[in-house]
Amino acid sequence: MGMPPPYASPFDLNEEVLRWYDSLLKGIGNGLDHEKPVRIFVMGKSDWREEDDWPLALAKATGITCTRPSQRTVLKEAAR
Repeated sequence: MGMPPPYASPFDLNEEVLRWYDSLLKGIGNGLDHEKPVRIFVMGKSDWREEDDWPLALAKATGITCTRPSQRTVLKEAAR
């Protein structure tokens, strides 16, 4: 079951796994070694792109807190 647009992947996961096995385990030259190693989905742009490294060089660490909706007001008050 795939993801609905606009988040739909530009590739078939099963096909990618088979290409990986063919290349790395069977030694079949299928071009995998010439592709960038990271494929990400960019939220807000609804776009997939390839990158050379992970984490991205421009990435900034951000702390998050997961809470129930009823606790959000309490956390906002405590942060002041």
